[in-house]
Amino acid sequence: MRKRCGLFLIVVWAGLLLTGVAAGAGDNGLPGFLAMPGFPSETPAFGVTAAALMDGRFIAWDGDAIFVEDAPGAGTFSVVADGYAGDPGFIAVSPDGETALLGAGFTGDMYLINVDDPGEPEVFVNTQNHFSGAYLNTNQVLFDRALSVDPNDPFAMQPELAILDLSGEPEVRTVVANKGTFSSGMTLSACGYFAYAADGMTGETVRFTAPELQEAFAANAPLDWETDGETFGMFPAPGPSTHTDQATIIFNGDGALTFVSEDAEVRGTADPAGEDKHRYSAVYNPATKHVLATGTVFENGGTTVSAWISDAPFEGLPFGDVNRDGSVNAQDIQ
Repeated sequence: MRKRCGLFLIVVWAGLLLTGVAAGAGDNGLPGFLAMPGFPSETPAFGVTAAALMDGRFIAWDGDAIFVEDAPGAGTFSVVADGYAGDPGFIAVSPDGETALLGAGFTGDMYLINVDDPGEPEVFVNTQNHFSGAYLNTNQVLFDRALSVDPNDPFAMQPELAILDLSGEPEVRTVVANKGTFSSGMTLSACGYFAYAADGMTGETVRFTAPELQEAFAANAPLDWETDGETFGMFPAPGPSTHTDQATIIFNGDGALTFVSEDAEVRGTADPAGEDKHRYSAVYNPATKHVLATGTVFENGGTTVSAWISDAPFEGLPFGDVNRDGSVNAQDIQ
């Protein structure tokens, strides 16, 4: 039997400042969603990216300001810093719970912040255009980026998976080369053993193990997307967004989120707005076991962001047996 893990963390789910029940996912065990009007809805960039902190609060970034939820389950956010310019690609929260890496997308800039006191913005490293990322352990961040292949064509890029090592001077090395056609979403399994990534054109989703990615970094010998990864299946091209404690992978999507089982079977979809027009992404909160869905609409030359929270905890487990500080690698964990 394949092991799964969770976090032994009790959090009081505060009174949610939410309104109305949005479209759920049907009678298939998937959550329904409630609107979260306190989430930042305007952005100077292409969207707002979010992540879950260790204590159950959400953190968000709109390409300028950094927002932190006032308390776990509050549904309201306060600005803790601003001036963090860029196209919000991702927020990766470190396993130490104290720091986070903000990836500024097309600019290539990354910011390393203290989540409780970000301070004045200072670019930590530039890694070229990137799309998604997550901590493998406290010292290494895996991310999807696209390298320029034609200086005369800014859209001619070759995607790959790379690792940023933070143990000394920041160092970036390619760990998976020739990654399909376009960058896309990427996520780690709940205990960090598998990394799921997708071809942003075809939706082909491939997974690698964390140990083999770390070995590729150490040897400076990239794996090949076509021959070294394990094909997981064909799913929405925006790629995997997040992973629950019980091995459901939630995929980004245009018009709906897609829930996929550990056996690569589609469990169902959810369109929290019920409008079939949002580009959705999701964040699973391992502390509260709730799913945050964000939806972006591009129209009339502007960007509008909305957010929803699952109406109940989803697929949580009461305890875990894996330490993600880099000293232990989980084996046989989906």
